[in-house]
Amino acid sequence: MEVKEKKKRDENILNADWLIHEIARRAGFTVSDVRVIWRTFEDIFREVIEEEKVLYIIGLFKLYVKHTKGHYGPAKGYTPVSGKPYQAEWKDESIKVLMKPSPKLSRNAFFREVEEENKE
Repeated sequence: MEVKEKKKRDENILNADWLIHEIARRAGFTVSDVRVIWRTFEDIFREVIEEEKVLYIIGLFKLYVKHTKGHYGPAKGYTPVSGKPYQAEWKDESIKVLMKPSPKLSRNAFFREVEEENKE
């Protein structure tokens, strides 16, 4: 019988549970208190998205909903596997939820990368 090895978690990928524990640790709250706040935060995000409002959190991000109109896909070309001509298909209207980082946050992340490269 073969035993599958458990996949190692990527240290760069963090989840809500990590965030809840980190907030509790840094702010001196209990984890259960932060969980209540987190659930409330999630509810607010859902309402903003459902009502298609824009949420600005200055210095962090902009959360908004974007609609794309219905359109045909690429009209010309060939499928890479079979080499047969591509048949354009109608793509219905779609909705995307976008979270765009603030310019300040983007600059800070960029400069941090540049500083790390210069240290090496």
